[in-house]
Amino acid sequence: MQKLRDLDPEGQHGLLARLAQAFEQSLERYVPVLHQPRHSEQDYEALRLVAHTLKSSASSLGAVALSRLCARIELLAHQREEAELPALLNNALTQIEEVRQALRDLVSN
Repeated sequence: MQKLRDLDPEGQHGLLARLAQAFEQSLERYVPVLHQPRHSEQDYEALRLVAHTLKSSASSLGAVALSRLCARIELLAHQREEAELPALLNNALTQIEEVRQALRDLVSN
């Protein structure tokens, strides 16, 4: 995430604050899907799309671990492989909170 700070080192353009706000807003829509049970094709497709979107968002923020985790979730949701998903989703939710906190720390400094 240091690379993000390097894009606007003095904070004059509010880049970090805008990125953090956009990420937070997207999480409001996407995190509930990570908590939903999957019973139908639509449920798996919703999870796949959310994982795909979060994978890209996390990558653009430099949150590589979260991005990789979302890539795995995306693949498993596509394949409807339920066995690994609960643990991966718990890990993703933990990672999301860590990224949120890292963004808050960057914005406040």
